[in-house]
This record gives sequence, C-alpha cells and structure tokens, in this order.
Amino acid sequence: FDFNFGLQIQVDNPNIVGANFKMIQATAFYPGHSDPIGGGNLTDVSISAKGNTTIDFPFSVNYNKDIDPGFAILFDIAQKCGLTGGGQKQKLEIDYKLTLTIKILLITINPSFNKKAMIDCPI
Repeated sequence: FDFNFGLQIQVDNPNIVGANFKMIQATAFYPGHSDPIGGGNLTDVSISAKGNTTIDFPFSVNYNKDIDPGFAILFDIAQKCGLTGGGQKQKLEIDYKLTLTIKILLITINPSFNKKAMIDCPI
C-alpha cells in the first residue's frame, strides 16, 4: 500500500544571509529497519534571511512486502492504527534522512542529517 502526506518543516535562520537550495531530498525509513520505504524531493527552495521559513514537503510512503519478510512493519502499523483488536490509534513514527544540495560560489555541497516525523495513521 502507498500513502502520501505533506510534512511541514520549520527552518529558523538567524543569519543575515538566506539560502537557496537546488534540491532537498528525503529518504524515509521505518524505525529499526534500514531499507527505504519512501521519501520525496523539492527543487529550488529558498530560506529567508533572519527569519522563519515553513517548507511544505511532499512525502510518500510505499509499503513493500519484499523488505518486510517477517511482516514486522505491517503488524506494527496495524497495531498502531488500532486494527488488531481494541487498541487506540497512535501516531506512526517515520525516520528520514534529508540531503540538501546547495551551491556556494562555485562549489556544490550536499550536507545531510537524520530526523523523525510523527504522522497520523493513514488507515
């Protein structure tokens, strides 16, 4: 199954210089698993100088049974979505790695960092 959602990313830039990213790419992982389960990307993203910028990041998750041979991910999602009998719905945690592409003068750099998102159950 697949589902899409928008992830709002808040950026607080105290610097006197803004930033323009050629691309921001995200790769999503289910906690405790190393195979990607989705992601998203944006191009030409501007961050304001001395201010806050909210980025509406398009994100998709694609469950693939080939990366979940014991169905641990599927069972965890079913439990957190309240489908296993009597349980309350909980938010799902998605780990993701953001990779930024920014050009500074003549050099392109690609810093990356890991984050977590809590999303509503899609079911």
